[in-house]
Amino acid sequence: MTIPNWALLTIIASMCWGFGYALLGKMLHSGISSAFILASLAFTMVFTYTAMMIKGDTFLTSFSMLNQNKFLILCLLVTVAAFITGQCLIYKAISLKDAPHVAILEISYPVFTCIFTWLLFRNLELSWHVIVGGVLIFAGASLVLFKTSH
Repeated sequence: MTIPNWALLTIIASMCWGFGYALLGKMLHSGISSAFILASLAFTMVFTYTAMMIKGDTFLTSFSMLNQNKFLILCLLVTVAAFITGQCLIYKAISLKDAPHVAILEISYPVFTCIFTWLLFRNLELSWHVIVGGVLIFAGASLVLFKTSH
C-alpha cells in the first residue's frame, strides 16, 4: 500500500509541528516570552513567503483575485485574525502546562473544522471513517482534559 502524497505531506507537517512544539515548550518554560517567539516567527515568515511568492509568481495573481472579489479580502483578514489568535492562545496554554498536553487537546481542531465548514458554507464531505476518526480524536482530547491534573 502506498501512502498518497497529500497524506505523506500531512504526516511530515505533523512531525514538524510536534518537533516545533517540543522546542517551543522548552523555550517558554525557560522564560522566553511567547510574543518574542511569535515575532521571530512572523519576521522569518515574511521573508520566506515573499521569496516563495516571487519564485512561484503567485503574488500578482493572488492580489488580482483579491481585487476582483472583496469577499476574499474579508476572508483573508478573518483567517489571519483566527490564526494569530489561535497561535497566541496555544503558546499561552503551553506556558501554563506543557507541549504534549496542549498538543493532544489542540488535535481536536478537525472536529471544529467540520463544524465551521458546515456552518459557514453548508459543505461537509463526511464518510463513516471521517466520523469515527473525529469521534476518536474528540474522545482522546476529552480523556486528556478530564484526567489530567492541573
